[in-house]
Order: sequence, then C-alpha cells, then structure tokens
Amino acid sequence: MASKILSLLSIVAAGMEQGRDASLTSADCNLSLCKAFKFEDNPAANIQSYSPGETVNMLVRIGAPHTGIANVSVVDTTTNTIIGTPLIEFTNYASTRTGVAANNTDFSFDLPATLPAQCATAGNCVLQWFWDSDEAGQTYLSCIDFTTSGTGSAPPAPAPPAASSAPVVEEPAAPTTTAAAPAVPTTTAPAAGATTSAAAPVVEEPAAPTTTAAPVPTSPPTTCKRRRVRRNSAAAKKYRAAKRAAALRR
Repeated sequence: MASKILSLLSIVAAGMEQGRDASLTSADCNLSLCKAFKFEDNPAANIQSYSPGETVNMLVRIGAPHTGIANVSVVDTTTNTIIGTPLIEFTNYASTRTGVAANNTDFSFDLPATLPAQCATAGNCVLQWFWDSDEAGQTYLSCIDFTTSGTGSAPPAPAPPAASSAPVVEEPAAPTTTAAAPAVPTTTAPAAGATTSAAAPVVEEPAAPTTTAAPVPTSPPTTCKRRRVRRNSAAAKKYRAAKRAAALRR
C-alpha cells in the first residue's frame, strides 16, 4: 500500500509476475495494488498532503520502453478500486516505434474537487500510476501515499430524516409564591421606668482620652461648724485626708 518512490517513479524492466519469487502468491501480496509494497514500510516523510482540486506534477523515469497504455488514478486501498475515473490517460505510452513522448515522463493532472472523507487518513488512498504493455506482456505499478486536507475532501452528509413529532409531556409548573418583603422593624424608645430585654452586646471602641481639669474636691457634708486650724496640725492633715477620700469616691 505504500509508495516506493514519491514523485520520481523508477520502473524496472522485469514485470511483476516475472520478477516475483515462485513461492509468492499474488493474492496474498496484493501485487495488483501497489506492487506489494506495504504502507507500514513507507516512511512517514514520504506521505504527501494534497487539497481537493490541487494540481499535482509527476515525473516518471522509464528505463526500458514498452509500447502500451497508462493512467493515474485515485485508488481506495481498502477495496483496491478506483475512486471516480482516471485523472489522466495515455493511449500510446512509452512506444518502441515512435519513442517515449515528453509528456510520458513529465506531466500533471488535477485531483478531484471532492474526495471521500477516508482519504484524510494516511494509508486509505493512493495515487496509482499504472502502465500495461501488451507488447511485452507486462504490467507496472507504483503508488504515492497521500492524505487530503482543507475543505471539500468529502461529499456533504445527507440530512437526517425528520423524526415524527413525539407527544410532549410537560411537568406541571411548581406553584410559585412571592415572598413579601420583610417589614422593617421599628424601634420605639422605652418609656421611663420600663424594662427591655437584653439586646446583643455592642462593642464600642473606647473614645480617645481627653484632658480635663482635675476635679475640685468638695468638703464632705458635716454638721459641725468649720474651725480654723493650723496648716500642719494633726487636725489639718485629717481634714485634707477626708477631702481626698471624698474626691476619690466620686
């Protein structure tokens, strides 16, 4: 299934049947496809990539002319059948009487505008060069492995048949309820003397300390008449201590 040579196709003088070993069976080797060369043996670098409708140039080296016919076709390797019709044909090829014409060894052809989608996979399609000579009783083949790329590599798929309308069963819609917007609670200041439930604790940042004048202590209430005392007397000290204690209790 693989091509022995890509664009330069070397033709040997001996035909397929004459050159094969006697122990080989043509059907087993599939000699009629690509002269029994296998796709698995073809280096990946030899696989060509073409677009549908692309013009392909081909060179052929003919070592020993034999008058016959020739053509190039796209072949489905899975069935060994030609896809469509030959891309180019020669009715007088490599003639021993008139000589090998220039277009027998250097020619071009256009690929079909549409190719099966399978040709996008390497190994499924080849360009097969076919030369048959009644004069020599020999047939020569060579193939080029290729893949297609771009649009138009496959015919459009037929539209699927319209399906009969099946009864549509709908689930009953679940009743929907509109949630009323929650009423915004109003807070009424409690009346004097009324008790309220404990509210969530509110943590407040402590206010920044402010500097105020030191409180002036006042004299504790007394029923005694103020007496004049000496500043450093025991009574004076006791009096000042009582004033400080009264200031601290505030």
